[in-house]
Amino acid sequence: YLALEGIDVDVYEALPVLGGEVAVGVPEYRMPVAKYNKDIELVESLEAVTIYRNHRVNADRLKEIHAEYDATLLAFGARLSKKVRAKNERPEIKGYWGAISMLDKVNLWNKYAIGSPASNELKDKVVVCVGGGFTSMDVVRCAVREGAKKVIMLYRRDEKTIIRNTTYEEYHEAVEEGVEFIFGASIEDIIDENDELKSVKVNRYEIIPDPDGGKPKMVKIEDGDFFIDCDYLIPAVSQDADLSFLPSEWEIEQTSWRTIKTDGKTYMSSRRGIFAAGDCEYGPMTIVNAVGQAK
Repeated sequence: YLALEGIDVDVYEALPVLGGEVAVGVPEYRMPVAKYNKDIELVESLEAVTIYRNHRVNADRLKEIHAEYDATLLAFGARLSKKVRAKNERPEIKGYWGAISMLDKVNLWNKYAIGSPASNELKDKVVVCVGGGFTSMDVVRCAVREGAKKVIMLYRRDEKTIIRNTTYEEYHEAVEEGVEFIFGASIEDIIDENDELKSVKVNRYEIIPDPDGGKPKMVKIEDGDFFIDCDYLIPAVSQDADLSFLPSEWEIEQTSWRTIKTDGKTYMSSRRGIFAAGDCEYGPMTIVNAVGQAK
């Protein structure tokens, strides 16, 4: 939109491909990348647009950009997988694999032949995913496609809620593909041997509806704990924005959700000339919302 107004725009893209989370987070079976690339090619064809791939910005680089340009838009999304809040949860455990990183690997190979197949890691393995939204659905359905022997989704709430969070079709297609769903369940502890994942301890909950229509009550079932032997644990409960590259001396205001706070109209942050839009401003949301904010 800026280029169409005659404004020169440079894009610094951290990934080797263009399109952000739609490119590397949304699987090919959900949205064929060839159609998406047609839109991207139109943007690239505009004379006013210059794109630099594989250009990860840190705090020093951001300060350089801010000094060089008239305006800077931060639109780096929310690409940090939140933890499941279990005991012994450590990213260095072999087999602990964040949803964003896992989907990056799947999609970079399947769509662009970059990297290597995720089947190298997942074929004939037992995969446990924690979540209840579209990202977790993408994880489990991709794991099936990459040859996992068994794929289990753990979700704290019930079947109705997971359908409401996604769609009826999405959930039932996952079931038909062989994904096992365990509702009213959460991980209490992660068991490893020498930093290699071996199993997870799962708590069971009784889901008691609120008579006033509020959020159901979760009551832990005594003696309901059980263990799942697994090769991979993939947290897909939600995502955070990585704000670590913002220069600390700028003291850019943040929301209570640890996203960049803007004025909501021009999308300027608390620092003049620094704007933010999309998931890094609002938190994880839909593609349509992110595009609408950008416009």
